[in-house]
Amino acid sequence: MPARLILNADDFGLTQGINRAIGELHSAGVITSTTLMASGAAFDEAVEVARTHPALGVGCHIVLTDGAPVSPPGSIPSLIGADGKSFRPSLVDFVQALLLGRIKEEEVALEALAQIERLERAGIQPTHLDTHKHTHLFPSIGRTLLQIAERCGIHAIRNPFEPEWSLVLTTPVVRMGNRWLYRWRAPAPGISRSARPSPIICWVGVHIAAFEACSSFTRITACQVAWPPKVGFITRFRPARFPKLAAR
Repeated sequence: MPARLILNADDFGLTQGINRAIGELHSAGVITSTTLMASGAAFDEAVEVARTHPALGVGCHIVLTDGAPVSPPGSIPSLIGADGKSFRPSLVDFVQALLLGRIKEEEVALEALAQIERLERAGIQPTHLDTHKHTHLFPSIGRTLLQIAERCGIHAIRNPFEPEWSLVLTTPVVRMGNRWLYRWRAPAPGISRSARPSPIICWVGVHIAAFEACSSFTRITACQVAWPPKVGFITRFRPARFPKLAAR
């Protein structure tokens, strides 16, 4: 089987600039896939972009931190921050609560389902799932999302663990941060395609991310050279963080 690349743009629905960039890049034949934030400030516009680009695959970008919930805050109190209305404002706050056992899996499931159903009500059948800030790399979140994906008939989820061959192409600081996070991989076999009997495909994610914007194109070229044969990957990036696209 030949190697397969899916170029996926996340944060669809977050801003009008991101929406425009995703529509333009899809029209230009650059990207084939995106993930939509159900509670994004520009959600309605994103839905219109998706409708005018029917060949664009649209997944659900599950948000559990740094945003607003779709569910009533009172129904998911373990996910809500100090303001009583929004999620915890940072990944650090979320991880701290998670490690202290304050986040309930049933509330994660409730909110994830609510986000998926909002896309469905807008006429979008999600092609796959991923998460804002990679929260599904933690066992309880990844396990819950696999269950919700199966329940909703969604057959793919992005594996948040970047392969070693692409990590070596990043900066030392990025490698150190990723490897600290990846110590959670061992107790989380549920997100591994090979370790769990499941109809859900877990595509490996290679992150062409905003914090590397100045060297992203260099890294894309390096990834092409280092790419293992007969392996599929989904490459995630944020198109409107590139200045020429974001400014329009």
